[in-house]
Amino acid sequence: MDAGTPRLTCAPRAFAQTEAFFAALESGELSQIDALIADGVVNTIPFHPSGATTEDVFRVFEGREQVMAYFAGAQQFIPEVAFVDPQITISASGETAFVETRGDMQLADGRAYENLYVWRLDFEDGQIIGIVEYLNPVTAALAFGRPLGPEEAN
Repeated sequence: MDAGTPRLTCAPRAFAQTEAFFAALESGELSQIDALIADGVVNTIPFHPSGATTEDVFRVFEGREQVMAYFAGAQQFIPEVAFVDPQITISASGETAFVETRGDMQLADGRAYENLYVWRLDFEDGQIIGIVEYLNPVTAALAFGRPLGPEEAN
């Protein structure tokens, strides 16, 4: 590194926190997730089974209480979670992590649930302030019995 290259002092921290976040999702230890997120955290799931891409169909959970309720609810439906070969990329600023991974999970009724994911985690002052969970909405809709198609955007 030459003298003109900025040092990313928060990059190792963001990497470690990203690993901790995914370990908590896999272990089901919600208290560990709670310790990593800021009070004002926002969790967004932008892909919709209707195929719509407008913000009005995004699933958005705002604040610690809603985000933790989302993860607790997800844990009830998907009690066995594993992420296969997660690839973590930290942004140049060190304030955002992207994770590409395959979910290899089991639903509460015993069925397998496999989906592809890209997650974005945004950090501020050592805590996660933003989570964006990109996944294949068709795979999720089929697994959870949600309707598909344009009429579902309304």
